[in-house]
Amino acid sequence: MRQYWIVLILLAGCMEVPSATSHAAGDSTEVLMPVADSILHRFRGSRTSGTAIYVADSTTALALSPAARRAGFTLLAAPTQVWCDDPLNAGRPVGIVLGLRLWRLENDRAEVHWAATCSMTPSAETTPGSVGESGIYEVVRRRGEWQVARSLVHFSH
Repeated sequence: MRQYWIVLILLAGCMEVPSATSHAAGDSTEVLMPVADSILHRFRGSRTSGTAIYVADSTTALALSPAARRAGFTLLAAPTQVWCDDPLNAGRPVGIVLGLRLWRLENDRAEVHWAATCSMTPSAETTPGSVGESGIYEVVRRRGEWQVARSLVHFSH
């Protein structure tokens, strides 16, 4: 039992505690905004072109709004469930839900997680599941401005 507590204490000591500024709404929106152009570019001229774009939360809406206006996209508040398609024309909301989240903020570097998802029911199934893509961008502050430095990871599911 004593070894168990020692391991827990050691693990707790290794955990990274995010800074208080990483949770401030103004700071996070400022850091998230550069990622918006990169994400919206993915949906320009692709098979999802013309698809409704829903936002997962108000922080995402604030971060995406300027880039969406420039790109000609209209952002909508996400309902409970957004579908990838509606082949039976049942009137369900069709599009993608975009969400941005500040994962880490340290000095002039940040990691921003993004996700673009919708619901679908696989053939021979009755329960819908979420599909889409997601990733993490590294964002850095250069000359007082936040900029996307690189894509760290990209998943498609």
